[in-house]
Amino acid sequence: MKSIWYPILASAFLFSCENGKNKQFSEGNLVVNFEIDELEEKEVVLELLSLNSKHIQLDTVRSENGKGSFQYETEKTSFYQVYVPGETGEIIFVASPGDIVKIDAKANHIYSSSRIGGTEENTRLDSLITLIKATKFYTDSLQMVYKEAESKQMHYALLENFQKLYGNAKMREEAYVINFIRRNPGQYSNLLALNSLNKMRHGKIFQLVDSALVKNFPGNEDVVKFHESIEKRYTSSIGKQAPDFTLLDVNEKNISLSDFEGKYILLDFNISQTIEIIRFWSNKSSN
Repeated sequence: MKSIWYPILASAFLFSCENGKNKQFSEGNLVVNFEIDELEEKEVVLELLSLNSKHIQLDTVRSENGKGSFQYETEKTSFYQVYVPGETGEIIFVASPGDIVKIDAKANHIYSSSRIGGTEENTRLDSLITLIKATKFYTDSLQMVYKEAESKQMHYALLENFQKLYGNAKMREEAYVINFIRRNPGQYSNLLALNSLNKMRHGKIFQLVDSALVKNFPGNEDVVKFHESIEKRYTSSIGKQAPDFTLLDVNEKNISLSDFEGKYILLDFNISQTIEIIRFWSNKSSN
């Protein structure tokens, strides 16, 4: 679940410019307590997440019997992750100034065993991540069974049931995510929840979250970037210049929208007509 957030610029007093790292914090308005079973005395890293795959490493602490704490100063709500170098998996959470976040996990499977809490926002986020992890475990198991059957040339008999089971699991996940968002469209964790939804089919949900987050988090870099992407994708372009395109006319000659520049044009996109054009070209190519 890495690499999902927009670049976030932190204040200069948080960390040094070299390699995006800061000196270890001793005080701050945000606390992250962790307990990772069977970790012993290993380093644990805290990172600020960004949408363009650039993560900013904020702090590193050495755990004592798997326990430790990060304390640092922040001015805004953001997404973060904790991980152990050399171990597989990471723990993603959301944090705001004044929060005390609690993280629990097991060292041998950090991601799948992780639980986050300490704030209402992270308790809600934990329920969402738990559902997504369970769905992924189930669909991965289905795929393993299918691949094994495929290696024995027995997958044809399983295909229909496989598609039904897989589809039902993803539909349940989608319904859960939509309900999660609609219960509180202005919660910051919706930026993560939206990753499970199709942008084309659920445009209204994306716009609902956008309007609520802009109101709740004015000036937040994540929200500003998200808002810009939503406007670009969904906002009507009435009054703006239409993009040029080229089609074949009735005489099978190329004709472009730009050929009629300065004139009023009525465009009638007829689906049945398009189907007939496809049939015409299919028959022509077969001849």
